[in-house]
Amino acid sequence: MLQEFDLAARWTSMIQDLYAEAVHNLAQKWPDEQSLEVSYRIIEGFDDEFAQNIIAHPDLHFQAANQALRQFLQDEGYSSMYPFVRIVHLPSDQIR
Repeated sequence: MLQEFDLAARWTSMIQDLYAEAVHNLAQKWPDEQSLEVSYRIIEGFDDEFAQNIIAHPDLHFQAANQALRQFLQDEGYSSMYPFVRIVHLPSDQIR
C-alpha cells in the first residue's frame, strides 16, 4: 500500500518522466488551457499499484497530483500558474 507522503513524489516522477512536454505545452497555452490530461491507461503502464491506489483514494491523489504539477511548473519558472490534473480514460465503472 502506498503511503500518503509518497503520493506527491510518485506524481512528480510520473509527470517528469511521462508528461514534461505536455506540461510545457500547457504553460504555453495558459490560461486558455488550465488542465493537464493524464491517461489512466498510461498510469497503469507506469505503475499498476499506483493506478489502483488512485481508484481507492481519489481525493488524496487529486491533491498530490495538483501539488506535483504546480511544483514542476514553479521549478520551470512558471510560478503564477495554478492548473490542475485531469485523469482521463478511467475504467468505465469509475467515471463520475
